[in-house]
Amino acid sequence: MTTKIEDILHEIKCDDHIAIFQEHHLDLNNIQLLEDEDIKELFPIIGQRIKFKNKIRELKKSLAGSYQDSRNTAATTTTTNIAKLEEIPEEIPEEIPEEKPEEKPEENNRASLDGRAILRESKINGGILKEGSRKKLSQLVIGNILENCSSKNINTQEFYSLTSEICDLFSKESAVVYYSAYIASSDGGKKKNASGKLYESYICRRRKLREIDIQENLSWLKNNVEPWETVEKNWQATEAFRINKIKAGEGRIEDYFNDYPALQQQQGYTLLFNDFEHMYPGKGGHLFSKILLKKEDILEYARIKLKSTRNKYLNNTLRELLGLVDDTIAETSTNIALMVLPLVINVSPTRKLKKSTWKPSRAEISQGFIVQAASEGEVTTTILEKTEKFKKHGCTVQPYVIFVGSSPVEIKKSYVVINNTLYTFQKLITAVDCAFKIIQATGAYYPEESQDIWTAIQIGIYGITTPFDRKTQAVNVILADLQLKD
Repeated sequence: MTTKIEDILHEIKCDDHIAIFQEHHLDLNNIQLLEDEDIKELFPIIGQRIKFKNKIRELKKSLAGSYQDSRNTAATTTTTNIAKLEEIPEEIPEEIPEEKPEEKPEENNRASLDGRAILRESKINGGILKEGSRKKLSQLVIGNILENCSSKNINTQEFYSLTSEICDLFSKESAVVYYSAYIASSDGGKKKNASGKLYESYICRRRKLREIDIQENLSWLKNNVEPWETVEKNWQATEAFRINKIKAGEGRIEDYFNDYPALQQQQGYTLLFNDFEHMYPGKGGHLFSKILLKKEDILEYARIKLKSTRNKYLNNTLRELLGLVDDTIAETSTNIALMVLPLVINVSPTRKLKKSTWKPSRAEISQGFIVQAASEGEVTTTILEKTEKFKKHGCTVQPYVIFVGSSPVEIKKSYVVINNTLYTFQKLITAVDCAFKIIQATGAYYPEESQDIWTAIQIGIYGITTPFDRKTQAVNVILADLQLKD
């Protein structure tokens, strides 16, 4: 088989045409689509023209054979179906059906009628098809290929082969109507995207097949939690679909966790981490890096606050936390820097809730961000109390952090709480990072009482802003004082 256009020209003793073919970007793919007028312009001498057209016929046969081997059953079926259009008997409808939306591939009777109508139209109009019939023909061909090909992928060479077969069957049809390949920009020129009826039908059909696949993947996720490799695969496959739903504000976090039971597994948070990375690329490690740079500033800010405050709770709590700082233990100072953040932010005005008004106290703001449980046994009690409290205010409990230990110096483990699901971590900073990412990845709200501190972390630490940010005066002040603005 000839593999280069130069070889063809050399065989017919037209080496002087090589430069012309290069100038017009002609190759083994697009020379098959040359019209008679194009060939006449390229080869004014009749003898050369005859030899070249003969070579094109040989090339088409060779490529068709290669195409059949590469597509196996799928391609064979498609080629056979195109050929069978010629064998359809004359008993056909008098009227050509109006163009309709693409039919499902399994409706063979409908496809057969459409094929007969296309052939009849071609005979009536001397081999020329109307626009609607060209679209329907392309839909029939592409539908058959994708239904029988597990890879669901058609490459450029295969598009050319299909176009060539159509033009052989409908002699007056122009190849460029059915397929024109992508051409990259060169020498300052504009690129040309792939186009044509076959390509358009291919894109449309692929989109519909993907939608079917997504629904199947979602159904699997709603009913299975293992094997975990399959969970991750289906989660990734449905990523864009689910995230678009979340961005549109559809659903609540509790429904999300109920719909996808894999999220209730201990490793379920990793799925949401992947979604967060998709939504905010490169932002995943910001808390760990920025807290390292800013924790001394945060602790110093807390010391200044301690000197000026008259609030008894704030005075006692800050004094206790700052007294635990040990510069020789990095994790301890990090934990304390996180815990003083809700204490140093200004208290926002009273908030109107569904069933009441609420001005969270300093203690409530702090507990809304990170809750301390002295022992493992207190975790369940803390969760129940928090849930009951929010019911009275007519609110739902949003993700929050609990650590188990007598103090920030001796943390045994940390939890992120989402309804009845608890994710376990050894480090407090990892739990805070997890809670933030889950809120973002599920479209949840920040806990009402600690909304300002979470918003400050979102903007100042992660560098994320959205049209829905409630940027209060308290948020502006702490961002400015700690120089956390990106």
